[in-house]
Amino acid sequence: MHWLQTMKRMLIASLKIHMEYRLNFILFIICAAMTNLLSLCFIWVVLLRFHHIGNWSLQEVFFLFSVRLIGHGLHMIFFYNIDRISYFVRSGEFDRFLLRPLNPLFQLIIWRYNPASIGDMVTGVVSLIVASSLLHIHWTIVSTVMLILVAIGGCLIEAGLFLIVHSLSFWLTDAQRFSFMVRTFNDYFTIYPLTIYNTGLQVILTFIIPVAFIGYYPATLFLNRTGEVPFTSLLAYGTPVVGIGIFILAYCIWKLGLRYYQSTGS
Repeated sequence: MHWLQTMKRMLIASLKIHMEYRLNFILFIICAAMTNLLSLCFIWVVLLRFHHIGNWSLQEVFFLFSVRLIGHGLHMIFFYNIDRISYFVRSGEFDRFLLRPLNPLFQLIIWRYNPASIGDMVTGVVSLIVASSLLHIHWTIVSTVMLILVAIGGCLIEAGLFLIVHSLSFWLTDAQRFSFMVRTFNDYFTIYPLTIYNTGLQVILTFIIPVAFIGYYPATLFLNRTGEVPFTSLLAYGTPVVGIGIFILAYCIWKLGLRYYQSTGS
């Protein structure tokens, strides 16, 4: 298929560019991995002091962190460039995506590869393996398939949320402040059990900015803790559906925003 060939060529070209500076390429990966390890160390320090957080042990929070990180890693691999929409619109460089006979969003997604995504994904996979071993989780074919669907769903949730806020650039020129808000919720409220937050935050993280579906809800499913899930235990199974729904909504907003795009003329 034409779009697959295009994606392959862009990926190869981007990798060749990064490999021109191999040390820089390696440092990108190491820095991403170290950032995730620092977050994990912070969780470890907190739990050393309190032993449990919301009745979740260190190993269980570690597992939740790992599930969330795998979805985030997929997002960084496939949708990293969504975060550059505001820049392209503000600078006028978005025009180049409209001049080529390809879907503008597809062009944006494959525009440039981010090597740091390798560090995110590797850290997530290794963390999940270690956490599963510590908790003696036995992965069956069914649970492995569910994990893959959860990772894809988490990836689509994160990508969809950022696509929604950055699509506001077509009206506001710069949507970075909204992106910062979503990133704050995504980075700081997804690494702990949802039950430690008050009801208001639980509603926000479930129904308004649904980042709880990236880590917490699927983690309760794999850890057999669905009985404590707020609102309804069915939410533990909702990550793939929510991911598809959020991304479809985001794409509709993106398409609507394209109608209002005005070049800077530069």
